[in-house]
This record gives sequence, C-alpha cells and structure tokens, in this order.
Amino acid sequence: MISVPVVFQLADPAVWAEALGGVDPYVLVGTLGTLAAVVVFAQSRGKFADDTVDTIPVAQERMSGVLRNGAREVSFVITWVAAAYVAYDMLVVLTGFDAGVLAGVGATGVVIGALVGLVPGCAIQIVFTGLYVAGGLPMPTLLANAVSQDGDALLPLLFTDKAAAITATLLTTIPALVVGFGALLVLG
Repeated sequence: MISVPVVFQLADPAVWAEALGGVDPYVLVGTLGTLAAVVVFAQSRGKFADDTVDTIPVAQERMSGVLRNGAREVSFVITWVAAAYVAYDMLVVLTGFDAGVLAGVGATGVVIGALVGLVPGCAIQIVFTGLYVAGGLPMPTLLANAVSQDGDALLPLLFTDKAAAITATLLTTIPALVVGFGALLVLG
C-alpha cells in the first residue's frame, strides 16, 4: 500500500522520510513487518503445518482460524527470506564477497545461474535481478536463474515432501539450462 502513491508519482518518499525525522518509510514498514513475522513465527514454534481437508481442525473452518493459519504460513516464509538476506549481507561484510564476479559470463554464467536457482526462496532471485539491473550480470545468466528458481513455493514443499521438492527442483533446472543457453546463442 505504501508504494502505490509513489509508483503513480502521487507522493515523494523523500517527503515522507522528512516527516518521519529522516527515517526511510520503506525501511520502517519493512522492519516492522519483518519483526511481526518473526514474532508470529516464534509463537508458532517455527513449525509449518501440512494442512489438508482431513487435518484442518474444525476451528480452522471459521475465518479467524483461516487468517491465523495464513499468518503462520506467511510468517514462516518471511522469516526465512529475512534470514537469507541477513546471511548474505553478513557474507558480504565479513568476507568482501562480490556476487557479481560469481555469475560470470557465457556458458559458465548460465550453468552457475541455473545452479544458484536451486537454492529455495526468492531472496537470491531478487539479488540476481538487482545485479542485472546494475549491469553486473548478463541476461542469459539471469534467465537461467529465473527459470531454475522455485522461489518461496519450494520452502513448504521441502518441509512436507522432500522427494517432491527435489524432483520439482530438477525439473526446473533442465529448462533453465535450455533457456539460458538459448539466450546465450541469440544474445551472444
């Protein structure tokens, strides 16, 4: 909701930051939202339920139960994405790691992009997209990573059915290599 007025150029986030005493409104909302997700995650003891029609308690049939269950599932994903961001930032700060060098170019970049896509969660895709936008990553590498990436959908599957998660991941890696190498041939 906070980004809609900015996207349509109806508001300037710098004005909001000034009104908040220099605090970026996006950082504020993101931090508060992440903290709320971590609290819900901790209260649910970090468990992810494999809900089916047979396992949902009768109380879950009411809207409050559905919303509570949804909050637990969303908090699970947000907490792990936040943990991935923190881990990546710590890696960069502590070691000076530069992901732009990792991706490479040509065939190596396509293979590395597809292999990095095996890591579940959307955080890495966001990092790869940022690297591409900044000019630090070629398009074939980004495409291979995007096709290979299963995103946050893989996280619950990993906890409920590891064999299906591995199969799904392998099934996205093959087309990722095809698309990446195809883009490499077309784009040069």
